[in-house]
Amino acid sequence: MTQIINILRKDIRHLRLEILASVAVLLLFLVVEPRAWAELYGSALSASQIVAGLVCVSWGIIILRLVHAERLAGSNQFWTTRPYEWPKLLAAKALFVILFVYVPLVLAQFYLLHHAGFSIAANLSPLLHNLLRVTCVLVLPLACIAAVTTSFGQAALSLLGFAVLLAALQSAFNYLGSVSATIGLPRRAPLFILSAEFAIVVAFLSAVLLLQYSRRLTMKSIAILGSAVVLLIATQQILAGSAAAASGYATGVSDAPASIAIDTSKRQAFSMWLPRNTRTAMYAVPLQFSNFTPGVTLSLEAQRYTLTTAEGYTWTSNWLTDYSFFDSLRPKSSSSLRSFLDIPWSVYPHVAGHPVSIRIEFLASQLANDTPYTYSLPNEAHSVPHVGVCKLDDAEENLLCRGAFGNFSLVDVSTTGSPDPCDGSADAAPTTPAPLIPETGSLVGTRRLTQNPMPEISPVMINMVHLNPPHPNDQRTGYLCPGTPVTFAAKHFERHVYIATPPATITLNEAPRGGRVGP
Repeated sequence: MTQIINILRKDIRHLRLEILASVAVLLLFLVVEPRAWAELYGSALSASQIVAGLVCVSWGIIILRLVHAERLAGSNQFWTTRPYEWPKLLAAKALFVILFVYVPLVLAQFYLLHHAGFSIAANLSPLLHNLLRVTCVLVLPLACIAAVTTSFGQAALSLLGFAVLLAALQSAFNYLGSVSATIGLPRRAPLFILSAEFAIVVAFLSAVLLLQYSRRLTMKSIAILGSAVVLLIATQQILAGSAAAASGYATGVSDAPASIAIDTSKRQAFSMWLPRNTRTAMYAVPLQFSNFTPGVTLSLEAQRYTLTTAEGYTWTSNWLTDYSFFDSLRPKSSSSLRSFLDIPWSVYPHVAGHPVSIRIEFLASQLANDTPYTYSLPNEAHSVPHVGVCKLDDAEENLLCRGAFGNFSLVDVSTTGSPDPCDGSADAAPTTPAPLIPETGSLVGTRRLTQNPMPEISPVMINMVHLNPPHPNDQRTGYLCPGTPVTFAAKHFERHVYIATPPATITLNEAPRGGRVGP
């Protein structure tokens, strides 16, 4: 233990300037971040985002300099002549990172949560999950880069090369997407893929650090790092859109919350709306929804479709996401919904112009209603259950709400609006209000599993609750005034469900090619 403390004290003295700079940037972030909570949808980077990036850079410099203080790559390291035991050296480095990266981050997030009006205890789970993301995305990769390089400059060049490699891979996948009807479509990733990727990062990168500190076998460590990168890319590309995407969704259940069928009474037409891939023909297929369980909302998340011709030709798509279609679904909002089918040009000649049997499968989250919450809209910031802390915006048209770690709910909002601007009084609700907004849905966010691996420096997220009461005489936006009654009906997640349509035979019309070029 004495050796661990001695190494830690030495590193603190050696990196005192880096520590002071990191703390100073973090304190600056705590000053500018609360001021940014009133800003929404800015096209340029805000000051808080820039400072948050500087915080991450300062931590990266500390980690690289910390490992290089006793460099592991190369030969003739002076520190190896000292009686250092590698487990104690590694423990001292880990303790340093805990004290000067993790602890400042946790304290900063505690402060921001408290300043935003949120309970710290209620957010311990997302705090810990965010620390895991910090470890997998920032700490372990930088520590491994430092472990296989001999200097800060070499590490910086390695990071630059890695960034160039990622950009090249992104460009390659963009090109493949432009010529492939498979890669070019938004494929559904399995719910477990983020956990699997985190497991790969922790296992491979921890092995690199242990191998370097115990044996200093740099070339083998580099090979392990390369294997981790290849495995991460392969995992994402192989699993996205595959049958594994449906894992975790109940199949064959007898108590499905709704029935979905293809509406053969309406015309299935080639759709030029939102053409996402020039290698596909897009069709809009109308759907019928029935047998809704009372109080249930479906949040549709992915679909897969199978086409079968009379000649026996069969084609099944990947599991695909379609954010122009998938949203909250309730009985009164489902009458005009359509499913958009992307059919590759290589498949198109087999299925177009003659009867085809179509079966569509859906993955959805089943949501149930919480008890509605009704209150008179105040002028100042106020707490709304399941939504966060909200305040009327300056235009008096919407509510700006902040939530912890983006944990917003799916909510239905009902309210009334005034045709005239508010007079600024404490209770300016209209005496003759505009008609109640029927079934107004506001997708502030969802509690479904996020696939974003990037950590959050600030735990407070900002979003807008779109109320926008219409003017009673035209389509212009009305105004929300203090004293106006507002009702929030939040929904909570119940389960993941799988729903499929019965096969239906329709004729897919000939697709006008326009300017598209087939294979």
